Amino acid sequence: MTTRRSVIASLIATGAWTGSACAQLVGAKPLTIILPYPPGGPGDMMARALSEGLGERLGRAVIVDYKPGAIGVSAASALLQQPPDGNTLLVAEMSMLCTNRLLYPKLRYDPMTDFTAVAALPRMPAVLYVPYRSALNSIADLTAMSHSRTLNYATQGNGSVGHILGQLLATATGAQLNPIPYKGAAPAITDLLGEQVDFLFDGIGPGLQYVNTQKLKVIAVAGPRRLPQVPQAPTTAEAGAPAVSLTVWFGAVARAGTPAAVVQRLNQEISAVMAMPKNVSRFDDLGFQFISQSAGAFQKFMVGESARWGAFFKERNIVLE
Repeated sequence: MTTRRSVIASLIATGAWTGSACAQLVGAKPLTIILPYPPGGPGDMMARALSEGLGERLGRAVIVDYKPGAIGVSAASALLQQPPDGNTLLVAEMSMLCTNRLLYPKLRYDPMTDFTAVAALPRMPAVLYVPYRSALNSIADLTAMSHSRTLNYATQGNGSVGHILGQLLATATGAQLNPIPYKGAAPAITDLLGEQVDFLFDGIGPGLQYVNTQKLKVIAVAGPRRLPQVPQAPTTAEAGAPAVSLTVWFGAVARAGTPAAVVQRLNQEISAVMAMPKNVSRFDDLGFQFISQSAGAFQKFMVGESARWGAFFKERNIVLE
């Protein structure tokens, strides 16, 4: 005879039941996804995909709470004000989850101790965008022009991926470059479209629509290989600047102290959402790559990235105030 106890034991063994995790993630209280960027960028795309997918799978409301700017302090504070119960997540890219801590000695949050890794999200190769009408068609052009006037480049904020790549480019080529920080990718792209700045390093996803409509052009790929979306654009290695290379990674984290069973359930649900055909199509078409990882594997990845970039910044004596 099948007993209630044997059914529960079977569910636990197969991973279909996670005890308190199931109770925590199903209920009337909305699940909140905090985003440290304004609407319109790649982080927003991921947060919206998660909002829709988790809402469907969990049968509850999922809201996106935008907390842009202040190098992630506003978003981190919003997360840390909530109980560590898994009902509040933070979706961010590598600057907030790794490099800000290394660049800003006085930063008021530490992703290694204040956050718990939940799930990896799609990664994207970075590219070098310029306005379509720009005279810049290569890194060599950019370097040469910078010797006649300092070039202004947009970043997604101080310490962001765009900022780091700009610094790498300046170091590798001797170009005279001035970073202009914005509160995320969307406003940075807006000013690039308006030719208020000379160039921007960002993921292929956010600017691809403008490349396809001949409002922006890509003059280099800051990754190991050319991209099918912009096959004419050489890699930075091909352009003579192999050190200017970086893949932008994103992740979802919860407040430190969130129960392991809750983190495991969230990891499973997020992985399932990213595997939905509509999301696979949405992100693949924009050049994103999704690597499913357990929460523990993603935590190890974050620690490894912190060690890697910490050594890099120390070697070059890069510190921001």
